[in-house]
Amino acid sequence: MFGTGQFAQAAEKLDKHFPLSLQLNLSEDCYSCTLKKTLISLNLNKMAYEFNDGNFKSEVLDSQKVIMVDLWAEWCGPCKAMGPIVDDLAKDFDGKAVIGKLNVDDNPETPTNYNVRGIPTFLIFKGGELVDKVVGTATKQALKDKIDALLA
Repeated sequence: MFGTGQFAQAAEKLDKHFPLSLQLNLSEDCYSCTLKKTLISLNLNKMAYEFNDGNFKSEVLDSQKVIMVDLWAEWCGPCKAMGPIVDDLAKDFDGKAVIGKLNVDDNPETPTNYNVRGIPTFLIFKGGELVDKVVGTATKQALKDKIDALLA
């Protein structure tokens, strides 16, 4: 069973992907059991890494890995549309590359450092160096191809 905080956190994650899921008319105990089974079956526990201005240098610039950072904001419709794609890529590349997100409203320093003027923007790094930048929405396959090319 989930604790109260875990229930709210898991419900929030699930609601981002399945907004109608919280419309179920179930008690919290029954819902938390259903929610836990759903999270396990959908592997929603493995989501994109959360970058921020504080960890960006150590987690991205000081890393030798291939890393894709999705710069996004809660109010941005195209960013929200890309969210499930970014989470899918995080699962697909688990152990091979790091796929993460950085909220530009909460972390203004990083987007400024990379001259980001529109979101969503995807910054792709290898060995701590920026090697590619995608501005706007993109297909999962297009982003996957860019990452695969850097892993080859």
